[in-house]
Amino acid sequence: MTQALNLEQIRAKYLRDLQNQNPAAHVHAGSDNHVRATAIAAVGEGQYQHQEWILRQAFADTADSAFLEKHAAKYGIYRKAATFAAGKVRINGAIGATVPIGQQINVGEQVYLTVAAAVIGADGSVDVPVMAAAAGSNQNQATQTSAVLQSVPAGVDGTAVLLEMVGGTDAETDESLLARYEERLRRPAAGGNQYDFRNWCLEVPGVVDAFIYPLRRGNGFVDAVILGENGIPSEETLAAVQTHVDAVRPVTRKNGFLALAPTIQAADVAVTVTLTANADKDASTVAIKSAVNAYFGTLKPGDTLIKSQLETLISEVHGVIDRVLTAPAGNIRPSESGNDIYWIRPGSITVEYTS
Repeated sequence: MTQALNLEQIRAKYLRDLQNQNPAAHVHAGSDNHVRATAIAAVGEGQYQHQEWILRQAFADTADSAFLEKHAAKYGIYRKAATFAAGKVRINGAIGATVPIGQQINVGEQVYLTVAAAVIGADGSVDVPVMAAAAGSNQNQATQTSAVLQSVPAGVDGTAVLLEMVGGTDAETDESLLARYEERLRRPAAGGNQYDFRNWCLEVPGVVDAFIYPLRRGNGFVDAVILGENGIPSEETLAAVQTHVDAVRPVTRKNGFLALAPTIQAADVAVTVTLTANADKDASTVAIKSAVNAYFGTLKPGDTLIKSQLETLISEVHGVIDRVLTAPAGNIRPSESGNDIYWIRPGSITVEYTS
């Protein structure tokens, strides 16, 4: 491909050609020919830039967002919209008091709405399903969070506890859309193999990743573990995946597909470390915990935790001379059940040092 020229290069070529035709022509800065050459070069530079831009749009991995969407749309792949977080809130009050549908609940500037009416039970509380008023991953809540009710109904406390909010995702990024497009090119539709099932799952808004387990429950069955923005998807996302895949799967696989969230299996890590004389313990603790979390990040639902691999990563941390990994005691194989696929995630991480 011809190298694009900038203004100075185009002007220099113009003036050189002009002098070749007329050696007496004035080409110094400020001359009429120099001014004219500068104007022409400015237009030429813009044309080169536009041609480069056109060339970038011809390839999906260099195309701008709008043209990337056009490439993907040729294969029925469209950018996934942002999704709404959903979960439950625990509301206290007098027995028999009613929490109406549409009750607004605030956590700072974040707004949630109840999606069903509920009545305070005999224990003075009720767990009510709620949904975020706005889409996006920032509406998720990983831990129990204090919340405030707006326009508090009679007999209901003004404060509540947001138990969980999961499933909120941002609009799909260019990187994610490009990855799905390239996956479609590399693995064309094959009538329902495991890659088809994964691609079908990834088409659903709210799905960040999907892992396919063919034949786990026997012949004719396909299970898919669905991950949301923070790992666990919402029930709404799972239902959407189930509905979508059932609509596109092979017709002979009736009732054979199951979309499910991973079941978390926490694994505590405890290690005693010997450092070099000049190593900083605080910095080493941060680095070791980072290495441990990075290892857990490589584990997919159903994967076994290998103790020796974890030990190796800790040993590779700068300043570590020796380590004794007291927990886990050995390899950890995830639990198994018919409708559960367990995912080993980090529990507590304890780092101690020899004197």
